[in-house]
Amino acid sequence: MSYIKPKTINEAFTRGAVSCGSAIIFAVPILQITGSSENWEMQLMSGALVGFVSYSILGATARFLEKTKEYDIFEIINKARGKNASKDRTPGK
Repeated sequence: MSYIKPKTINEAFTRGAVSCGSAIIFAVPILQITGSSENWEMQLMSGALVGFVSYSILGATARFLEKTKEYDIFEIINKARGKNASKDRTPGK
């Protein structure tokens, strides 16, 4: 996977905070659902996995929004469906 580097310290802090927050919130419930052991090593491993996945999702969302920032939502949906974008619509700003 490729990642977009954070452009500012604030953006890097936000990504890290979301990753850590999602790891803290979702690590233990995932272990309980899967029936895994709940010792601290498993919680740490599950937290790292959840944090990595959430950071990857944030990176993918950032790439998608960066590539489609000049289009409005209807044009993005039409392109995703494989249809030509409506010619009479003006792009979003």
